[in-house]
Amino acid sequence: MINLKHSKTAILIFSLSQEAENLRKPFLQKKDTASKLNALIKEKVSSLGVDYFHYTEKDQKGNNFGERYVNTVSDIFKKGYNNVITVGNDTLGLEKKHLRAAIESVENNQIPVGPSYDGGFYLLGLRKDQFKASEFLSLPWESSTLYKELKTLLSEKEIATATLPYLYDLDEELDISKNIASLSFLKVKALKLLQNLQVVILKVSKYILQKFKEASLNHLYNKGPPLVCN
Repeated sequence: MINLKHSKTAILIFSLSQEAENLRKPFLQKKDTASKLNALIKEKVSSLGVDYFHYTEKDQKGNNFGERYVNTVSDIFKKGYNNVITVGNDTLGLEKKHLRAAIESVENNQIPVGPSYDGGFYLLGLRKDQFKASEFLSLPWESSTLYKELKTLLSEKEIATATLPYLYDLDEELDISKNIASLSFLKVKALKLLQNLQVVILKVSKYILQKFKEASLNHLYNKGPPLVCN
């Protein structure tokens, strides 16, 4: 937690630990990438002058993603904050300017939403006086229609929104190259993390291919004697 400037607003980093990410996204276990992703988002958030909280699966409560998300947001509201801005750790294109814009929006009665290209969202600002747990529990969490359904919910409640730029998440190996392309103009640290991860995965793939070729050759040249029929 850091010193307050916006006393009514807190940022919630909602992510998993390295151990949990190893099971959910095996490709992130290379070089402790998940831990580095957590460190990167904390670095961005810690300079903004607002309180922030990092909840991993060890702190989250619920039987599914939606329950864990809603319960965690409710927990932050119970600490006395009027506004909560939620972010994950796997959107490397998320910059401080996006976070500052989100803080300004939520404190001016607008809900900031950062849509992801996969149909979800990487950032969402919530106001305590507009937050109803049951409505958010009914959203199609971890689906490609989440952002669409969220926009519909906010529109039906006539809640003003502020939309941030579309960004890529890091959900699977194919997302690495997409993030690298979009990060070419951003911080070297984030770009280097992705490039290192890509190199490791490539080396592992080559190693597996080589072992497969060796096994195939051994099978070819170690056949048993031909059968003799009387």
